[in-house]
This record gives sequence, C-alpha cells and structure tokens, in this order.
Amino acid sequence: MNSVGDLELRYKEHEQLGEGRFGSVFAGVRISDQQPVAIKHIMAEHVAFTRVSIKNEVFTVPSEVVLMTRAAPDQHSVGGNPSVTLLDWYLQDEGHKVILVMERPTPSQDLLRYHRKNAPLTEAHAKELIRQVVNALVDLHSKGVFHRDIKMGNLLVQATESGPRIRVIDFGCGSGDQSGRFYRNTGMCTLLRPSGLKDTALVLPQCGRRGRYFMNFCALKVPNQCSDFLQACLTLDPNNRIPLDQLSHHPWLSLV
Repeated sequence: MNSVGDLELRYKEHEQLGEGRFGSVFAGVRISDQQPVAIKHIMAEHVAFTRVSIKNEVFTVPSEVVLMTRAAPDQHSVGGNPSVTLLDWYLQDEGHKVILVMERPTPSQDLLRYHRKNAPLTEAHAKELIRQVVNALVDLHSKGVFHRDIKMGNLLVQATESGPRIRVIDFGCGSGDQSGRFYRNTGMCTLLRPSGLKDTALVLPQCGRRGRYFMNFCALKVPNQCSDFLQACLTLDPNNRIPLDQLSHHPWLSLV
C-alpha cells in the first residue's frame, strides 16, 4: 500500500469505464511514463480483508489485493500473465474506500461487448477464446487463486498482433482457499453454478426473475464435440462434472 497523497502524484484519472454493485472503474495513466491504467474505487464495507505476514509484521490487506498479487506476481513483466497486473493500492477517506490501480490492456473490451460487436462468431473463433479462458483458469488454480465470478463481463479481449487475447479481471469475489466446501454463492445470481439449480428452473427472488438454464444443444445445431464439452461443464452433480485440468484436454478444444 502507498500513501494516499501518492495517488494523484503518480496517476491521472480520466473517464469512467464501468460501474458495478460495489464500485466503479476509471481509465487513467501513470504520469511517469503514460502507461494506461485502470483505477478501481470500492467502498471498504464491501471489501473482504485478510491478514498477511510480511517480514514478521502482520498487516490487514484487501483479499482482492492478495489474489491479484498471486495471479500476476511480477510487476516488472506487466502483460505477461492471463490476469491483469495490480500496480498499486490505497486506502482513502480514513479507510472507508479502497482504490486499486491496475494494468489496463489497450486496446481491449470485455467479452460481452466483443461478442455483440463480432457475433456470430465462427466455431474456430469461439473455440480459441474458450481455450484461452480455460488455460487462464488453470493458471489461476495453479497459483492458489479461485476466481468464483468468471463471466463475460470479467473477461477482457485484448487486441494484439497475434489475435485476440483473453485477460481476467475483477477478483473481488475470489478466494485463496480451495481445500473445503463453500456455503455461500458469490457473483451474479443469474450465473449460478449448475449444482446451485434445482431441476431446470430456479426462482431468484433477489433478482426478481425466474430463469430456465438448460437447453438442448442439438436443437441449436451445436457440433457434437462442442455439445459434449458444454454438457460436461453443466452437469448438475459436481462429482460427475469434468475437472478443470481435464477440461483443457477435451477433444473439442484440441480439434483444429
């Protein structure tokens, strides 16, 4: 953590990029070298904190900071990880606000906007994006990071010379504990894991909607291997659901 006074000396904040339930994200630049950054403001009451030991001293740190540091540990190789890199963080307004300063891949847009702009995607195009998402999650799990809110809005598509590149953002719902059971849902209630559903319908009073989540992929003319991939991900019983490390080797992803 740096002192609050350093924030305005180091970074220039520009237009708002997005807003969620608990915070807002703004575009900005690092003044020293004009590197694009994203500056996230979150009210501390909505932030989970954890205690960490650094050089025999114990500090209380936002869990999102801990997870992002694990996901992209080397600030000197910004852009080298599937996850965006955390550059700085601050406590502001006497600890009532947390500010995260992160790498901002440019040019980029979230996967939801990217899909709307480029739909319909070819199977090869969609497969390449999904392959990158799966590989990014494998990378996170290998570093002890469980994101818990993977959705199109939390995946950036960065335009590069070699093609679109997936980058993972927003670790606010994440956890570093993968050893036990979880008893609370995190993230959007409309994107619950399959085992959170009963039969094929779920009443969501907190969202004010009722939704049906399962479909016949054959009716959508999805190729057989792709249909098998989706069914393997959406199997209701988590004990029968395909593990992440096996998902990356699924035949559909390996088909050119």
